[in-house]
Amino acid sequence: MGSPNPRPKRARRELTLEQIEVMEPFHKNSRTEYPEPFQRLSRGELSPRKEQHQVQDELDLLLDPEADRYIASPFVPDIEDYPVPAKLKIPSMKSYDATTDPEDHLFAFLTQMRLQTAADAVRCMTFPMFLEGKTRQWFQGLLPRSIRSFSQLARLFLAQFVSSRALSKSTAHLMTIQQRPEESLREYMVRFNNESLQIRDRDDKVVMAAFINGLRKQKLYTELVERPPKSVLEMPDRAHEKANAEEANRLKSAQERQRDDKRRRSADQEDGRHNQGRKNTYDHLPKRQPLGGDKPWTSLTAS
Repeated sequence: MGSPNPRPKRARRELTLEQIEVMEPFHKNSRTEYPEPFQRLSRGELSPRKEQHQVQDELDLLLDPEADRYIASPFVPDIEDYPVPAKLKIPSMKSYDATTDPEDHLFAFLTQMRLQTAADAVRCMTFPMFLEGKTRQWFQGLLPRSIRSFSQLARLFLAQFVSSRALSKSTAHLMTIQQRPEESLREYMVRFNNESLQIRDRDDKVVMAAFINGLRKQKLYTELVERPPKSVLEMPDRAHEKANAEEANRLKSAQERQRDDKRRRSADQEDGRHNQGRKNTYDHLPKRQPLGGDKPWTSLTAS
């Protein structure tokens, strides 16, 4: 059953050519001059009648409440009307597409904008330039004149794409990291540090205990157990010194092996030349004929 009071359909308003001449074809607060999928043609490409219909279609689109999310700004007038500095340099950074951590994108954006001491309104108007795909659709769906500050926009952005945040690990995860049998001290330090960077609200004491616990039995492990580091900054310094010494010893051992191999090859070559010389001398000795030569033997028994 239909509604007792159906909403009357808005009558299509026909415009005269005089109205077309003075009419502005886009909304005052529009972010784009002609919202997609509308593409305006020049006067030379249209007849007066067709141009009148095109402008009429634009007017209908602008009066349609469903088009607000495409043409109406989500910023309050104080932000929308803020003058953009003439010397503003647009940051050079990758657009966000919801496939990476939103906090990383927000941090990178703010870092570049702080270098220019950009005002809050400038940050608001610049931020959408680095959104694409689903993130741009999200921004276009914000309510008109609902954003009053960049901090509000940032909170909404992080809340919307929280599912894309990188999985954070607890400090207990660090206790599972062990130095591998063939892993050098420096390689272990790099791997441990990369894992610890993924942990939020790290406890320095837990980090130090986990690092020491993961070490193989070696001189550094003994020293750190006997004389624990006083701070999380002291521990990598001491480990770095041992890593340098370890690499120096490894390089020294490699040099000694190369030198020993060279001596061994040289000795083998010398023995080869000596043996070859002896063989050649023997080959040049005259070969003696057996006693008696080819003469027949005389029997000694009496016939």
